[in-house]
Amino acid sequence: MAEETPQNGAQPAAAAQPRMQIMAQFIRDLSFENAVAQKGAPQGEVQPEITVQVSLDARKRGSDTQFEVITKYRVTSTNKGDGATLFLAELDYGGVFQIEGVPQDQLHPFLMIECPRMLFPYVRRIISDMTRDGGFPAFNMDPVDFVALYRQELARRRLDLLEPTPFDIEIEDIAHGLAFVARWNGQTRGDWPYSVAEHSLLVEQIFDGLNPGGDPCWRLAALLHDAPEYVIGDMISPVKAALGREYGAMDERLASAIHRRFGLPATLPVAVKRRIKAADRVSARMEAVTIAGFALPEARRLFPVPEAQMLPDLQITLRPPAQTRAAYLERFAQLIALIDKAR
Repeated sequence: MAEETPQNGAQPAAAAQPRMQIMAQFIRDLSFENAVAQKGAPQGEVQPEITVQVSLDARKRGSDTQFEVITKYRVTSTNKGDGATLFLAELDYGGVFQIEGVPQDQLHPFLMIECPRMLFPYVRRIISDMTRDGGFPAFNMDPVDFVALYRQELARRRLDLLEPTPFDIEIEDIAHGLAFVARWNGQTRGDWPYSVAEHSLLVEQIFDGLNPGGDPCWRLAALLHDAPEYVIGDMISPVKAALGREYGAMDERLASAIHRRFGLPATLPVAVKRRIKAADRVSARMEAVTIAGFALPEARRLFPVPEAQMLPDLQITLRPPAQTRAAYLERFAQLIALIDKAR
């Protein structure tokens, strides 16, 4: 069978190959506790038993292609007979990586598997030297199966609202939750509640209209601007103010984990946050007048927006949650594809 080629004779472009380079490595924290020196050796025969605990974290740095990965190791040696601690070594070792050509939906596992794998030989050397210099035989760790570790983290994924991590976040959960959370406490016109997912789709559309040709990463941030509400719900501003700083802090922690999960900076640049907030106010003004029962003068007073930002041809959509959920996931996939293409 003849091989098909483009009519203009051009060869199809090869897919970009992943490229990774270690830009820097550093020790963020290191400690060694010799329990034998402090408390004395255990009675009888000493049979050391060593356990190793590993945890990982990653975040985006200033550049779109630079990431910081932290590997945390806790090595404990105990006496098999009585369980007494012999030594405790802890090491937080990090690397700054330049990563290009990795699709957005594969970036998180890449950061959590390939980057720690690159750092591991240096970690093993440091821990070996630390245990030897601490008065014990040098401990040379066996290689860590980072694929299995990543799968274990996903398998036991349970969202901790006080300490959320990127491991806890999946876009399907966000889309489902937001599609069933009603804006305006459900007090809107129509046969279907106006959901946070629908609002997020509109805000992203407005953001793009007010900032044409912008970075698709910030359009993704606009789509995700209310993503923490998939677990903490949507509350009207007076209630948020009454709850105080604790609610805001919880929202910020969740937003940071969500951003890191999808390759965004943990904290968005101030200028980007302002532009997203401007789009959010335009959406709020539209919603107030169209579905929430506000008169236009009242909406203008409560949601002040320059009239030039009230874009034409915008529409409020009310539809079943399942349809909104599908639309949210579709838009997310489109933005991820645009981000990958821009790299």
